[in-house]
Amino acid sequence: MTSARRRLPTPHLIDPRLATAVAHPTRVHLLAILDVRTASPKELAEELGERINNVGYHIKVLRDLDCIELVEERPTQGSRVTEHFYKANRVPLLDQDIWDQLDANGKWAVVTSIMRVSSQDLNESFAAGVFMDPDDNHLSRTPLIVDGEGWEEVTTILDEALERLFDVRENVSKRTQKDAGIATMPIKVQMFQFRSPSRKKDA
Repeated sequence: MTSARRRLPTPHLIDPRLATAVAHPTRVHLLAILDVRTASPKELAEELGERINNVGYHIKVLRDLDCIELVEERPTQGSRVTEHFYKANRVPLLDQDIWDQLDANGKWAVVTSIMRVSSQDLNESFAAGVFMDPDDNHLSRTPLIVDGEGWEEVTTILDEALERLFDVRENVSKRTQKDAGIATMPIKVQMFQFRSPSRKKDA
């Protein structure tokens, strides 16, 4: 999933072109989808409820920025039209420097798109009846009262967790390349840290 995050010790995962790529909410959503699966502009337009011409334009922008790549061309059944399928070719991460390049609208585009995709992930899991399968999944809500240092500590913990999640992703890829018989399942890990409105008793 597309992630807005702070400075990372792995700069090879970060590309300044992402600042342009995520400057529009549709491109953020497209990157989030193409990071986990292959899809065509037609499929993406139907999923997002967008006009295919609009999706096609943003696909071209992402391809020109080398954020996605064409992986398959497939003739449409009963038509002379060829359908093109794309996949993200890099992990879409933003470090603090790139985040600072975005204006307020750009930042909100990233945030709202992540929230929209996350909500969709949950809805799909509930609808498919797989949210509790397996039933040792993690679900927590942790309200805290923190000072400035505490806020930074929480941010660091979540950044480190995200780095370890990508380690898991890489390790699974290596194992499945060696043994194609290993069973896999798609999962989604959502992490949010945000400020709540103050209450009198919290002051």
